[in-house]
Amino acid sequence: MGPILPIIGVVGAIASAAGTLASAEAAGANAKYQAQVARNNQIIEQQKEINAINAGRANAQQESLKNAARMAGIRATIAASGIDTESGSAELVRQSQREIGQLSTENVMQNANLQAYGYHVAGLNDAAQAQLYENEASQASVAGVLGATGSLLGNAKAFNFSAGTGMDYGTGVLT
Repeated sequence: MGPILPIIGVVGAIASAAGTLASAEAAGANAKYQAQVARNNQIIEQQKEINAINAGRANAQQESLKNAARMAGIRATIAASGIDTESGSAELVRQSQREIGQLSTENVMQNANLQAYGYHVAGLNDAAQAQLYENEASQASVAGVLGATGSLLGNAKAFNFSAGTGMDYGTGVLT
């Protein structure tokens, strides 16, 4: 029974090293998967950014048309009352409405730009996360080899592979 114990120990050490390698391989594969998910999320955020800008432009154009209609209504109302639409308080009313309309249109576009910026930042974060996962994946195999080597070297002590220590093959006791 004495010689069997060291063999079982060697097999155990090899199995432990193989497990470390397999675990590192699985961690690397998972990191590659997570990197691809992050890249896909980045693409989605870029599409959302473009859509937000396009929607903002369309909404700003619609707001501008509403303001033009309001301006026409104001001018028609002033003209219908017999007041000169090109001078005095009538001109001031039209000018203030024009400025309010311009501000309203600019606010619509600004809100769209802020939303697009949020998507842009989210896309940058996704790209950075993808890079981190890719780095993790590239280091997983190195970590596995180092871990397996450490496991084998750590167990070598039990099998008298290092000077002055090891297994007493007669008794099966570690010395």
